[in-house]
Parts: sequence; C-alpha cells; structure tokens
Amino acid sequence: MPAHPTDHAGLEMLPLDECLRLLASVPVGRVGLHADGEVVVLPVNHVVDGQDVIFRTAPGSKLSAAEAQSLVVFEADHYDPESRTGWSVLVNGHAEVVYEDAEISLLDSLGLQPWADAVDRPFWVRIRPTSVTGRLIPGSSASMADVPAARSAESTSSVNGTAEFGVFNVLRREASHIRSTPFGEVGTVFSGRGMELAWVSKHGEPVDENWFSSHEVDVMLVIQGQLKLEFESPSHPDCVLGVGEVLVLPAGTRCRAYRWPRDAGQPTIFVAAYPASRQVPATSPAS
Repeated sequence: MPAHPTDHAGLEMLPLDECLRLLASVPVGRVGLHADGEVVVLPVNHVVDGQDVIFRTAPGSKLSAAEAQSLVVFEADHYDPESRTGWSVLVNGHAEVVYEDAEISLLDSLGLQPWADAVDRPFWVRIRPTSVTGRLIPGSSASMADVPAARSAESTSSVNGTAEFGVFNVLRREASHIRSTPFGEVGTVFSGRGMELAWVSKHGEPVDENWFSSHEVDVMLVIQGQLKLEFESPSHPDCVLGVGEVLVLPAGTRCRAYRWPRDAGQPTIFVAAYPASRQVPATSPAS
C-alpha cells in the first residue's frame, strides 16, 4: 500500500518536507528558464536553504534571469533503472541574486563549489519557491536518495581483511554497509587489516549530551557542509571544520560533533578513519 496519496498516473505525491529532504540529498539538479526567446534547461550543483534552492553562477542566462527575478523551475531526481524505482521533485519560483554581504558570507560557509571550474562563478542565486511538488514511483523507498547504492560486500570490500576492487561515491552515500544511528547515518567503505574507513552523514540530529573519546587516533575529513566540534577540555577550543579540512583527534580526547549551522539545508558528510578493532559507540562523531 502506498505511503502517500497517488495522482492520476498512480505516482505517490510527496509532502513538502519530504520533497525538501530529497532535494537536499542529491548534489545536482536542473534549472529551466527563458533566455533569448527560448526555453533553456541547465544543470547546476546546489544546496537547499530552508525551502530555497541555492546555486552559484557566472554572468550569463542564469544570472540575467535572477537579476530580473524571473520565474524559473528547478528539478532534481534519482532513479534506479534496474529496479525501476525513483523520485522527482519540481520547484516553481522566482530566482534572485543575493547581494547582502552578510547573506553571502553565510552562503560561502556552506562549502558549495561549482563542479565546472574553468570559469569563476562568483554570484549566488536563490530560488524562492511558489510551489514544490514531488512524485515517487510506488514501491520505491522515499529514503532511497539517502542511500542510493549500498553495495554488497562481495563486490567491494571484505570483512576478513582481503580488499577487493571497488569505487564508492561518498557524496552519494555509497558504501558496502550502511546503518542508521540516533546521531547520523554511517556507511562503512572498508573494514579489515587493522583499519576501518567510513563516511558519516549528519542531517540535524540531536546533539549528544555525552562526550565521546577513543583509545586510538581518529582522523576525520569533511567533504560536504560544516562539522562543529566541542571539546570537554578548555585547552582545546571548539572549532568548525569546512570542506577539505582534516581533524586529527588524539587518543583520549573527549568531544562531540554535529552539523553546523544546525539549520543548514544540506547534510554534513565527513569521512572517518580509525582502527578496525575499536568498538564505535552510538555517541561517537563517527556514528
């Protein structure tokens, strides 16, 4: 039985919060607009800020549409051709250029970098929705965008310590094994030969009141969003890690970690490496 009402075509109609969550779960969408008398559809990598879609651009048709506060559409989707499952979300709204310095500074902190970097894209564009609609093929899991390709251990890595060839896209949350915890999703990429490598996706879960510490060194690399760390010892000031920054956490250091800002529109994703023999509690930054 479908979890949501269906339309005339039999597709499930998703509520707003589910649409926004799915939009934030994929890195690329498509912007549709009028340019020089034609309808143009262009791919952009984006983030979600509240209910708004945010992307960066250079001078051109997208910037001109935003400067005129034109009506645009934005679409993102995810599908699996083998299982014939998938979803699509469509946003109708007005595009506008962000000019306020304070808002630009906040957007800069999100760590969104255009994939095409041959030309600088210094302008931030915000799409303010007038409507948001989403459709899900019945039988799909609405959370499939969170874990689009959890792969089997037979095709990637082995728990007996013998590594097999495998490629994982961490931004798409691919892993050999994925588990949910109260403080984020954890995808194990490799476990064996004395080490474990995993990614952690934090969506805004509650901040743990307890402190985590490890008997071994823990290394964390942020690849999307920002990660805030608080330390019990006053000798270690709290810090916020951005994309590309690595934290080397000494053994015995008591801390806790969570997505920052707390109301950010996209999950914070980081990669953690630590000894495979360690029993990782649910309160760990790598949990």
